[in-house]
Amino acid sequence: MATNKIIGLFGQSNCVGRADMVDLPLSRQGYLYNLRVWDGNNFEVINHNLNNNQLGQPSNQFGIEFELRDYANFLNEDIYVCKFGKGGTALAADPGDDWNTTTDELHNTISIYIGRVNTWMNDRGKNFEWVAIIWIQGEKDAQTESYANSYQANEAALISAWNSDIGATPYWYICNLHSDSPQDYASTVRSAKSTNAASNSKYYLIDTDDCSLQDDNIHYDANGYITLGQKIVNGLKADIT
Repeated sequence: MATNKIIGLFGQSNCVGRADMVDLPLSRQGYLYNLRVWDGNNFEVINHNLNNNQLGQPSNQFGIEFELRDYANFLNEDIYVCKFGKGGTALAADPGDDWNTTTDELHNTISIYIGRVNTWMNDRGKNFEWVAIIWIQGEKDAQTESYANSYQANEAALISAWNSDIGATPYWYICNLHSDSPQDYASTVRSAKSTNAASNSKYYLIDTDDCSLQDDNIHYDANGYITLGQKIVNGLKADIT
């Protein structure tokens, strides 16, 4: 029996996606029957008109998730994507929502979804594996010196916590900040991500410097998301078959 592959897609606004839906390629529109997205309780076939965003919600913007269809086509299998992102959120403990493992906020939300996804698969008698986590976050932490200085430890703790929730070590695709990111402490966060990616042979740092940006120099434009998605797809094809 085939092992169903689950990919987590988590992070900040560049994880949610900020490219205009009118720029989504035609090949990514409509039902993508071998690409399933988590709606919070179930997996459903992704469709840019109906559930293109996280938790089954429609949006007029898109991110990298549609590019994962190429990985599904490569394997000739269904791919299950659990996507959750929230803009303006820090990895350091922050007065707003944050990803820090010491708080019961966004980190805990993902832990709950991991459990729900596992139950959904088990209830249907499916063999499954969390094969990869795509992590797209860091701009918020790069705005504050103390947040940036703690980023390496905070990200390492988050990786360890979600690996524990999953019960295994999936591949991690850690997307770096673009070198043109305008935050004062972006270089510190970039260095922290590089250190964490080098700590395990299953962790990869995804360079984003060739991913084109919108005028704010923070969010990728449509071509930038497509480029970033294809980088990750190429990694998946090489690592997980």
